[in-house]
Amino acid sequence: RTLPKTIPQTLKQLFTRKMFVSWFIFKILFFTQVFTAGLFIPLYGAEYFGNCLGTDGFTVSEDCIPNYTQYAYYATMFLSVEGVVTFLTSSFVGHLSDHYGRKLFFYVAVITWMLPRVVMIFYVDFFLYFSVSLLEGINGGTFFIASKGYLADIIDDKEQRIIGYGFGQSSAGLGCILGAILAVTITSIWNDHTVFITLAVFYGLLLVYTRFFIKESPRFENRAHVMNRSALFRDFKNPFKYLGKICQYNLILYLALLSLLMSVVESGTMSVLFSYIGNEYHLRKQGHSTLVYGIYAVILSLAVIFSGFFLMVFKRSYNEINVMIIAICIKIVALLLIGAINLFPDVFRNYVVLYLSAGLYGSSFFIWPAMTGLLTKYLNDAEQGTGFGIIDAYTAVANIFTPFTFGYIYVVLDQAQMPWILFAFAALFCVAAMLVTLGPLKSTASKQRRLLDLKSVEFDGATLLSDTGNGETTTSPDTTVVL
Repeated sequence: RTLPKTIPQTLKQLFTRKMFVSWFIFKILFFTQVFTAGLFIPLYGAEYFGNCLGTDGFTVSEDCIPNYTQYAYYATMFLSVEGVVTFLTSSFVGHLSDHYGRKLFFYVAVITWMLPRVVMIFYVDFFLYFSVSLLEGINGGTFFIASKGYLADIIDDKEQRIIGYGFGQSSAGLGCILGAILAVTITSIWNDHTVFITLAVFYGLLLVYTRFFIKESPRFENRAHVMNRSALFRDFKNPFKYLGKICQYNLILYLALLSLLMSVVESGTMSVLFSYIGNEYHLRKQGHSTLVYGIYAVILSLAVIFSGFFLMVFKRSYNEINVMIIAICIKIVALLLIGAINLFPDVFRNYVVLYLSAGLYGSSFFIWPAMTGLLTKYLNDAEQGTGFGIIDAYTAVANIFTPFTFGYIYVVLDQAQMPWILFAFAALFCVAAMLVTLGPLKSTASKQRRLLDLKSVEFDGATLLSDTGNGETTTSPDTTVVL
């Protein structure tokens, strides 16, 4: 199928679908809580590790200095462990969602994010908080597996489905802005601890929203496809068997490799970016630094919001491979601009370049829905969750080693007054990703397309246009098979 002739028609087709609109609103709400927690937790955690909190867990000593270094150490360590959890479980969770429905795992996603924040209401201990947060790893990242599978279930047109994933990426930008507003408002009126109470209420509303507005896709109304107990028992005996699918299917292999390379770039860059900005622009005063960081985050978020529209525009003229190349090129330009701030300070160390890099970096995020769209196009409808889970598993490998690695390299290079090398290094990963995309991934996708075209011709000659006797014709089943 092809997209409608005009962009307004494409938008109309998407946003007149009740199930898509419900999914889109859920994603905005979900990312709102993600960024609400993410924006205030670093300061609160630094106060905890700096022994700045009183016995009640939220009264802050005025003459105490928050220990950001120790917070960053433990936060990145637990993030690495969470990457291991995601690697080991996400493909199996995706497989389960293929057989038992997506809605159950919407509940799982909300509850696993809720538990650590609810625990902190009653007992402030960041070691416990980080430990319980490891449960979030089973979802396969913030754009969790079941949500991607759900969109695949409710939109049959695989070309339009890619645009839907693009707007799912946009929901992250909207959630970031709303999360920032919520976090700043609460902490300004009350204190950091109150955010946990607010989030607990927010999670309750998310569960209610899931119950009444997230409808299970029609594919799961017929439970005949559900695995029997013996099959489920066999899967639980070896839940990691789906990870080996990359050794059997080249499309899965090269998409997993591309996703890993880009995840290294994203995870590594974001782990040091704000420290780099603070050092390069000599941000020492709290008010000034907050303003610079705030403007940068808003521009980055707005660019992520518009990335869904960029994908829609590019997809009308190019296939997924070319769209991904465009996104990688934008990412490279953004990284080179960031590095040039240090390498050529007289020319590039100004706020115009800084904020331009934020816009370019955020707009390049449409590479992720493009990758998801390429995968979903060649997966059978009954295998969407499994495929997404496999890709997410290998993407999570970057979270295991990248934050520590990039952080250490940045410290060494900063001491040598050459931190620009780190962003050039990240750009090299983008170049490697481009070579994978233009080489084996493009070749594999072309072969898969020819295979499907051949199957379509064979099916067409056999039964596709066969008359049913009442003037109607039969329709083609889903012939896309990878797993």
